[in-house]
Amino acid sequence: MRYLFSLVLIASLTVVNAQKSKTGGPKTESLQGSMSFLPFALGFEASISNQSTVYVQMGMSANADFKKEEKGYRAGYYAVFPFIAMQGRYYYAMQRRYSMGRHWQGNSGPFLGLHAGVDFSPFREGYDGKPYPLSRRRESAGFTVAPVWGYQYTKDHFQVAVSVGPGLRFDRDGYLWLVAAGHFSLGLAMTL
Repeated sequence: MRYLFSLVLIASLTVVNAQKSKTGGPKTESLQGSMSFLPFALGFEASISNQSTVYVQMGMSANADFKKEEKGYRAGYYAVFPFIAMQGRYYYAMQRRYSMGRHWQGNSGPFLGLHAGVDFSPFREGYDGKPYPLSRRRESAGFTVAPVWGYQYTKDHFQVAVSVGPGLRFDRDGYLWLVAAGHFSLGLAMTL
């Protein structure tokens, strides 16, 4: 619960204050929902100014591994990783895209933001009774925070979004990791 509170607090305190558009130009969508298939997740993006939004996504990612063992039978493992991610986003090129006649609807375009995410302990199992082997960093629940650059494109209810940046990951066991943080989604979007 404290991870979720920290996630909301950090995102709300660090959202960039966008300049107001005086020309009646483009604005971010007031509320946009999305369903991602890679990874499986549900997300919502809410406008907080003409060029700034808060994006929240909850979902699950998965790993699977199948290999042939020495004795001729196949061994396999799987792991499911639940997560919650939040981003404060500033779409810095929206006015320029609008004036050049490029697609900007559906919050399409490049953005700067702050990513905060919580990943929970994975559900994992091996088909041969052994647990799925994970690195120490992936085995424990943790909290990640990172400045990110990203790009989102939404057209005809299709959406692809990616963001990357250097981040810090704090895990439940007290370890601190420097990680590549970010977000990827491929799915459907709808303005609500």
